[in-house]
Amino acid sequence: MKRLYALVIALLMLCAGCNVKTTPEPQTIPPIETPMQQGGSATTAPDENMPTPPAEPSAPAEGDISPEIPDDLREALESGYAEAKAINADVAGFMTRFGPYASADGKIYGNPLVKSEKQEYYAKYWIDGRWVKYGSTQILGGKLNEDGTEVDGQILIFSKHYSNISFIVNRETAPTDIEPIWLNLGGKIREYKVFAIQAVEIDNWEDFISHETGYIPHEAYELIEIIENMDADARTAYYAALAKDFCGEAFTVTENDGVIIVCGSSYKESEWRDKMAAVYCVGM
Repeated sequence: MKRLYALVIALLMLCAGCNVKTTPEPQTIPPIETPMQQGGSATTAPDENMPTPPAEPSAPAEGDISPEIPDDLREALESGYAEAKAINADVAGFMTRFGPYASADGKIYGNPLVKSEKQEYYAKYWIDGRWVKYGSTQILGGKLNEDGTEVDGQILIFSKHYSNISFIVNRETAPTDIEPIWLNLGGKIREYKVFAIQAVEIDNWEDFISHETGYIPHEAYELIEIIENMDADARTAYYAALAKDFCGEAFTVTENDGVIIVCGSSYKESEWRDKMAAVYCVGM
């Protein structure tokens, strides 16, 4: 019996000795110098000599400017974008972008599109497409989409301090050689050139301004067909007559099949007084 107890005790001691030997003490593991091949990650910086994998292409950020425009125009658009977005952050709704533009020689025009002596009084348009609506300026035409953030259709602006139609047609250059203009329309900046102009008598401006939907006179649309049937001499004379002294203070723009229609009214004492003119621009 004593031998049995001794054997059991010996076995227990042997097992205890085995446990001590099979349980390793904690050790400090040196940093791994190469990436692990199966799971896990390296704990040190990657080898500088190893090639860096190409970065994933990022999606275009909102307000990114098309690369197909002059560098100076790009700089002007980008420099004003952040400020414009901050200024107009509380404006409810915006139209499809129509912003600063430049002539063919690279000179920058616009931003804001509607200029004024007091920024807080007249409607102002900024690069990100937002409108600030104040004072006596009327913005007519177009319909808001369901969430009230975008205007589809034509936009008509009346302002006491606006005369950009003259930039398009009232030039010292030959009427048949009108320089193209850059327009940011729908977020895509393209080059346009005027090719037709139509003036329409407005009998009652108060009634016209009060239109909730706004409109471009049907005579303006008919002009495309008229101009197509003109010979070169007649077209030159037509341009010269209007470009001589027309200057506008009302503005609307719409685009259909690549043709842009810009409307304005003349305020100068001339044959164009109290008339609306439609200026057609074709994408180049």
